[in-house]
Amino acid sequence: MGQTRITIRPLRLSDTEDIYEIMHMPNVLWGTAQLPSKTLETWRKTIERWLNDEHAHVFVADIGGKAVGAIHLKVGEGRESHVGTISMAVHDTYQGQSIGKMLMLTVIDLADNWLNLLRLQLEVYTDNERAVNLYKNSAASPSYAAILTSPARSPQAPDTLDAMQ
Repeated sequence: MGQTRITIRPLRLSDTEDIYEIMHMPNVLWGTAQLPSKTLETWRKTIERWLNDEHAHVFVADIGGKAVGAIHLKVGEGRESHVGTISMAVHDTYQGQSIGKMLMLTVIDLADNWLNLLRLQLEVYTDNERAVNLYKNSAASPSYAAILTSPARSPQAPDTLDAMQ
């Protein structure tokens, strides 16, 4: 049995249906603040906006022509032009296969070697252990920080954590 080839590439408008599918997976909905009512047309408009935004950098993990994960890096403007904000999702079926790690490493390389960013930040529910561990283990520099927020679904979770230290 051969290994699955995973390609990390820039987002395309033709990925809209795959992104819609990813963002409506039960684990993705559980781990993000996205609403399940967001329509395919709304996702198409969102992706068009990302593709036309010079401050947005979006990559997908592609398996056999299907986007199975995505990462979005939004570069700040003005006094925050040194800051990048990350959001990411991986299709439920493909979680646990290092796709999130590949996407994070792609964005860290972009931040370090192309954009000269000094800080990367994100928000994640503190009870999303898989994501917290991914972000902790992806820290390439102590100046990168993660903002972790407590979810309403788990009031006993800590309010904030610094995942990158």
